Amino acid sequence: WIAAQPEVFWFHLINVLQHSLCCFLVCLVVKKSLDLFPFLAKDSTKKDSSLFGFVSSSSFQATLVGFLFAIHPVHTEAITGIVGRAEGQSCIFLLLGVLALFKAIESSNNEKSILVTRIFLCTFWTVLVCLSISIATLSKETAFTGFGIFVVLELLILSQAPPEEKDQKEEKKVADVIKRPFSVFLFLFYRLFLILSVAFVYLYVRATITVSFTLSNYRELENPMSFMTFQESTILPAEMPLETRILFQLYSIAYVHFRYLQLLFVPDPLSADWSHNCIPMITSFEDPRIPFLIAGYAAFLIVSTYLGLKLLISAYSPKPSDNVHGFRYVIVGLSFLVLTFLPASNLFFFV
Repeated sequence: WIAAQPEVFWFHLINVLQHSLCCFLVCLVVKKSLDLFPFLAKDSTKKDSSLFGFVSSSSFQATLVGFLFAIHPVHTEAITGIVGRAEGQSCIFLLLGVLALFKAIESSNNEKSILVTRIFLCTFWTVLVCLSISIATLSKETAFTGFGIFVVLELLILSQAPPEEKDQKEEKKVADVIKRPFSVFLFLFYRLFLILSVAFVYLYVRATITVSFTLSNYRELENPMSFMTFQESTILPAEMPLETRILFQLYSIAYVHFRYLQLLFVPDPLSADWSHNCIPMITSFEDPRIPFLIAGYAAFLIVSTYLGLKLLISAYSPKPSDNVHGFRYVIVGLSFLVLTFLPASNLFFFV
């Protein structure tokens, strides 16, 4: 502020550079996910295939994901508005935490190192994980869900059987997971203990400072859905029964979720700040938007159930499908999408 004064250019330049760093870190996270743990690949005995003879397929995939992340219009607010800088800062440190978690898992499972070195490196990288997610949460509180993402990553990686030797031709089974060295489970519990301890400490400090976990200092102008169950609401008639009010409130919340999903695929219209009634609440059973929100939730539940059953069946199958690894990556992506959205979803508390 001292250097730029009222010049908008410098503030915008910082946001652009910040978004560029986010895109680079997205590429790194995708690349590490594909390369760092060979037992997540379809065939751990084969090297990463190349594209056009000079670039690995994982590098191409990571670059493609980073490119899509860079140009997606939904990031407009995070770049054009000064208030959107919090999203970029939060994203940077959350992704740095994921990279640190990968290093913690890799170093602690490296059986070529002595135990003391493994413990030190595991502790060092896990502390960086906790530090990164703490800074991300201080930038924007929705990043607190990163703790849940870390747990999902740990369990997904553990659920995959370790790589087989090249000359081993036996089929994988789910029982192979428990054949790992006991130290793998000890380091897993150690990392989760440190990460979840920091999460609980944060919740305790926050509850101490704010008296409760949530703040109710918003007005109907800022979140009309939260007032739909009150007779003082200006959206619904005062004589409407409470049961009907609750139903319309749930419909409205679900429709907002549908609009967020729509913006991922059809990012129009966009707004720097959604104000009062930009998305009209549902106040009638004849509202034509109701079928769309039901279809959106049904599609999400069908996809989630299909992915879960696919992983469950393949885990207990003596000959898992090659596509199961792709489903794992989809679940990781959905974890980033769903878990980071939950705090702003108005499902557990109103914001």
